[in-house]
Amino acid sequence: VIASVIETGSGDGALILATNAPVTSVLLRGSGNNYINSGNVGIGTVSPDGILHVETQGSTEVFLKGSRGGSDNLPIVTLPIWNINNGVADTQVATIGVLTGITSNQTQKGQIYFSTNNGTSLTERMRIDSSGNVGIGETNPSSSLTVAYNNIVNNHTPAVFLRSKNSLAGSGDVLDVYANRGDGFTDGYIAKFRNDVDTKLYIRGDGNVGIGTESPDAKLEIESDVNNQFYSVFVKNTNAGSS
Repeated sequence: VIASVIETGSGDGALILATNAPVTSVLLRGSGNNYINSGNVGIGTVSPDGILHVETQGSTEVFLKGSRGGSDNLPIVTLPIWNINNGVADTQVATIGVLTGITSNQTQKGQIYFSTNNGTSLTERMRIDSSGNVGIGETNPSSSLTVAYNNIVNNHTPAVFLRSKNSLAGSGDVLDVYANRGDGFTDGYIAKFRNDVDTKLYIRGDGNVGIGTESPDAKLEIESDVNNQFYSVFVKNTNAGSS
């Protein structure tokens, strides 16, 4: 028998499709687990190119719906990705998930997160919050892009590395920082470089640059309060030849 409709022990109906081996390939039950364990599955196509192939001719939407309520940041849809390797324990290597929550005024909001496995544990790497802010290494990004990096090995690996691989003439631009305000504003900055102690380099909106200060009064102002420091600027020519 390669196809049959039966009544299960619980009184539910079941459809069974089998090969001529015979091995059950498809099991659909009124209740309980269902499975397809042979061949590719096509939705909207009779020639699926993968284990699941979804193709539409009209609407381009595929709906994923879940139901969660109550507190914030609850997973509503998760896509765990596993590696099944003979001789090695099955391992979840990555996850893509959607979080949802209800705000105080009863409006819905959502977040998307991406996790990967480093060989030891599954850790969230990137998140897009309900405001569109992107966090890399940060689950609560406070700006359009927040990068948080925890370098547990003292190997001077930078948190952000920007590189232009275009070697054509006229190319090679790497970083363009743009403030959408006219030149001359002094109530903000274009760029600021700092550590846990203070600001080291400050580029104000009017183009003034401060080293050791956030209030540069000239195109370049250098301040230092280090005791016994006899110079703030040191210029050295390392060319041994004649100029």
